[in-house]
Amino acid sequence: MSASVVDGFLTDRDSRWHPLTRQLDRLIVTAEPALVTRVAYRMLMYHLGTDKARWVVAIDVRDKLVTVRFLWGVLLDDPRGILRGGTSTLMNLDLPTTDALDAPLVTDLVHQAVARYPAFVASQAAAS
Repeated sequence: MSASVVDGFLTDRDSRWHPLTRQLDRLIVTAEPALVTRVAYRMLMYHLGTDKARWVVAIDVRDKLVTVRFLWGVLLDDPRGILRGGTSTLMNLDLPTTDALDAPLVTDLVHQAVARYPAFVASQAAAS
């Protein structure tokens, strides 16, 4: 299912980012097969079950880079300090070139994001 969603998503994106986007998609769905892929807000978004509002990770393809976004990235371990802040909770991994991908890092971050999803949900409930 994910491959057809990705193919549709890439139809109007710069073709130089297609291989990287497909590789990221494979890494994400292989790391955490429970994630569901959809397109929203002009990004590939991955959520658990039917909870589309609290997505876990997203791939954003722009003209000059591809960004892997983690909705509650502030909960992730980032000992190398490579995640860029986006909002009070969102953290981003920017990939400015097609060879900038660190596959083990992405896999680890996705695992962490899914493992910390219950804490993320709890923190949202506490904030309400």
